[in-house]
Amino acid sequence: MTPTPVSQPHPPVAIGGMSRAAARRAARFGLPFFPPMEMEELGAFYLEECERNGKQGFVAYPSEENAMLFVEDDPDRGWDELAPYFLRESQEYASWRRDGVPRPGEQHVETIDELKAAGRYEIVSPAELRARLQEQGPDYTPCLHPLCGGIPLERAWAGLERYVDAVAPAPIS
Repeated sequence: MTPTPVSQPHPPVAIGGMSRAAARRAARFGLPFFPPMEMEELGAFYLEECERNGKQGFVAYPSEENAMLFVEDDPDRGWDELAPYFLRESQEYASWRRDGVPRPGEQHVETIDELKAAGRYEIVSPAELRARLQEQGPDYTPCLHPLCGGIPLERAWAGLERYVDAVAPAPIS
């Protein structure tokens, strides 16, 4: 795998989702399960499935201020280029909204200004993310979403490489 993962024996990969099928899949592979919001019953189901499959795992929930992060050398230029993809994804998720089914990221937005104000997507420079990692400590997990809303593969890959080259090597104390 390239780039070579920082953590060994593999990169920290988790399976996300809000369904029993997603929890079952994570347990089958022995991967951590990362629902987008606290879901105690689903977390318990995942742990039962881990035990049934002879795997060890854990459930992690995002913090309240969790956002989909993108690392850009010039965040303003990144917003100009990537905001239409964020808006598309946000509007698609909002179209799935159903009464009585709480899900994050389904707030309806019409404009890029509304999208920015919602705080669901965030573009930061490598230096800003390194500072945040230092400040928040080892419990902070940046949530990268490189293919958001159909971002072209080459563009998504460039963002991941920027993270690996400019952020991941920084020591966290």
